[in-house]
Amino acid sequence: MTEIEESLEILNSFFGDNPTKKIGELNKSLAASDRTQINQLLSEEKIGRNLIHSAYLIKKISAQIDTKLHCLGIIYLLNKLLDEDEIIESLALGSDNQSEFDLVTNHRIAEFKFGEWKGKDSMRRKKLFQDYFNLAESSSSKRKILYVYELDPVLKFLQSSSDFSNILDKEESLRIAFRKKYGNSLTFVKEYYAIKDRLVEIIEFKELLNN
Repeated sequence: MTEIEESLEILNSFFGDNPTKKIGELNKSLAASDRTQINQLLSEEKIGRNLIHSAYLIKKISAQIDTKLHCLGIIYLLNKLLDEDEIIESLALGSDNQSEFDLVTNHRIAEFKFGEWKGKDSMRRKKLFQDYFNLAESSSSKRKILYVYELDPVLKFLQSSSDFSNILDKEESLRIAFRKKYGNSLTFVKEYYAIKDRLVEIIEFKELLNN
C-alpha cells in the first residue's frame, strides 16, 4: 500500500461516510471541555500526528483539483463532442483566461461545469449563472452550449425563484454587465431563463465520461 493509499484509508476510517456528522459529534463532545477531557478525547479518537500528516498529504495532492478535473475532463470529452469537420479555435483548460470561453470552435462556443451539486451550492450556482449569462449574451452566431455533469439540478436552478440580489452578490463584473442591460427589470433567475432558454443548449455529459 502506498503512502497516499494509506493516508486515504486513515482519513476515511476516522471520518466515515459522513464527515459533517463526525465533525458535529466532535464539536459537541468538546463543548465545555478542559485539558484533561481534551486529552482523553484525543486518546479515544486516536487523533494524533499520523492522522494530521494524512490530512496534509491528501490536501497537498488535491491542490487545484477542480482545475485539474476541468482540464482533463474537457480534453477527454473533445473527441466525443466535436463534429468531423470541426476545428478548435481556442481553449480555456485552466484558469489563465486565454480564451473567452472554455471552448471555441468554428461551430460552437461552450462552457463546461464538472461539479456535482449537493444542497444549495450557493457559489456553484453563481458561477453557473455567470457562464450561462456570458453564453446567452454573446453576439456569436455559433451554437451556444453549456455542458454540465448533471442536467436536472441545473435546470431546477435556472427555473427557480432564486433572487438576483443573491446570485449577483460578490460577482462584480457579472453584476455590472447584468444591471447595465436589464437594470432591475428582472428579479428571479427563472425570468431570465424564460427569455434565453432557446439561445443556449444545456447538455449533460455524465454518461459520456463513463463510456
